Formats: sequence, C-alpha cells, structure tokens
Amino acid sequence: MKILFLAGSLIAGLVSAQDGYFALCSTDSNCGNNGTCVIDQCQCDDGFRSIIGQVPCSVNDSACNTTSTVDQCNSDKSGGFCQNTGVCKCSSNFLDGLGQCSVSMNCDSSAAQVQCSGNGICQGGTCICNLGYHSVSAACDTKSTACLSDAYCSHGSCNTASSQCVCDTNWSASKSLLCDTCLNDSVCGHGRCDGLKTGICTCDAGWVKGADHVCNIWQSPSCTKDTDCGHGKCTSGACVCDATYESITTPCDQIIGDCGSAGYGNYCEHSGTCKMVQNAQNVLLPNCTCSSQWYGDRCESENFCNGNICPNVNETCVIKADFSGSECLNTGDICPSCNAAFAMKFSAFVIALRMMLL
Repeated sequence: MKILFLAGSLIAGLVSAQDGYFALCSTDSNCGNNGTCVIDQCQCDDGFRSIIGQVPCSVNDSACNTTSTVDQCNSDKSGGFCQNTGVCKCSSNFLDGLGQCSVSMNCDSSAAQVQCSGNGICQGGTCICNLGYHSVSAACDTKSTACLSDAYCSHGSCNTASSQCVCDTNWSASKSLLCDTCLNDSVCGHGRCDGLKTGICTCDAGWVKGADHVCNIWQSPSCTKDTDCGHGKCTSGACVCDATYESITTPCDQIIGDCGSAGYGNYCEHSGTCKMVQNAQNVLLPNCTCSSQWYGDRCESENFCNGNICPNVNETCVIKADFSGSECLNTGDICPSCNAAFAMKFSAFVIALRMMLL
C-alpha cells in the first residue's frame, strides 16, 4: 500500500479516502497503537491505515497469498490483484475502502445523472470528492469532520476514539467542517432554517443569533402591557427591565450577574463579555457574548472567515480542517472564473491522485 503524505499546500480535506486520509492529532496517543503524529496528522505504520469513523491507524491490511484462488484484493474481481510480493495492488481508479481495493472511483463524464454519491465531480472519468468528503463504501460517500475535542464540533461532540464529530440531532456538517448547519426550523429558536440552500438560521423580527448560530437573543422587546415584559414594565410600547434583569430569550427574563464575584472572572476568552444567567433549573451559570471574530461557549474558537470575502464567483470561505486558518474554495462547477490559486491547488491534487492510482 502507498503512503502518500499530502502537504498543507493542498486543499485541506480535498483528498480521496484511505491512502490520502490522515486523522488529526496533537500527540502520538491520538493515533492509536499503530501510528505516529507527524505535525498534526496521523501517519500509520506499514500495514495499517485509517478509515473514517474508526480508530486512526487501526485497519490492518493483511498480506495476500499469491497462490490463493480467493479474491483477497478486491470485492468484485476487478478492484485489484495480489502481487508476487504478497501485497495488494489496486487497479486504476480503485481505492481501499472497508476492504482492500473495494471502492471504485470510476464515473462517466458525459452522464447526466448524479454520480460520485452527489458529493464530488466527475473529472476525466474519475470521481474527485468535494471538500470534507471521502470514499468508504462508494465514491465520495462519507462526510468527514475531523476533531480532537468537543470544541471543534459546534452543535456536536467529538468521538475521540474515531476523531470524528458526531452532530447533534437536526444539525449537520454538510455546509462546512463544523456541526453548524441547521436541518429544520426546530433548532433555530426564534427563527427559520434556510435548509439545503445555506443551512443558516434566519431570525424572526426582534431576535438575533448568538455565538451558537441560534436565534435566541431578544433584541427588540416591544409590548402592549406589563405582563409582556416579565421582570419589567411596558413603557411607550417598549419593555423597560427592572434594575437587576435583562432580556435574553424573552423580555426581561434573566438576572444580570457579575461573573467575577461568582468566581468566573476569566471564564470568557478573547475579550468575551461574561454575565451570570439562570438556566431552566434557576441555577446561575456564566454566559459569554463573543465578538464576531470568535465563537464557542467560552469564545475559544476563532472564526477565520469573519470579514473574509471571497473575490470570485462560486467561492465560499471555509475554515481549514486543522482549524489553522481559512481559504476560499470553489463550491460550484470548475470554471474559468476560478482564481489561479485554486487552479494550482486543484491541479496539484489531480497529480497526487494519479500518483496514488499508479
């Protein structure tokens, strides 16, 4: 099996699965018993590889028997063959998936139907997967959201055994590398989910989104009577909160609290504003309000796409898979309007893919 280390100059995440898939890591312990952490990616020992959703470097490529009549190197008798060295060699356009040489990356460039599992483009008869998609059972069939801790996953948690984000119900990573894409209105609070178009919550009048991408901050407390204002008074059609209350999820519903006196003086990172608020059980807990450059429960994660407007059509700003920065990626058809930097990266990837398939 080839071990192809794709340098950081290539587009993060835009690699085919298996030989080019490296789990994130910060120490060797993140790579299981059969791998080493090189910079920030697990490089597996000879004879082992990483499969998305399983422990990094845990899949064992057993040696094949050149005298055996059993197809050991493919699942459909065309994926590969056993070399005299006792090592499987995959046929052109086949990759290792759940089995050796088990995933066909073949496609028909002239076909009108959706190919590459709908998550890639057919280029010269080969499926080239979109950012964040890899091939496990079929070409470009699996979304990979690599992580090291829950802080990477927004509305989700990190399965540290597999190094993959597990999104909460009704949240997805389909539009980015985080679980921050809404799937229906139920997760948007006081707003609506734009669904497949953008996956972004659009807030109702008077509500704005907090750092968790949900419309849960009340901004315009209009009223007709005092009972509309919780712990406050209705004055000239607007809620005026009592001295110790403010509006968070409904008008004048939360106690204004000082985080410092409660022992949370340094709770919010990167100059986030901290206030003590009550939860559903009336327990006061610290709550951070972050600037647009940061997000997370404690404003610990940097939003590298803040203020980064991509210059060309079909381009979208995304945070890199290793969370080291952002870049503009082409999210539509490959076209002449793509900028030169993207074209160079894409060409480098095609060359790398061809090397893998040799």
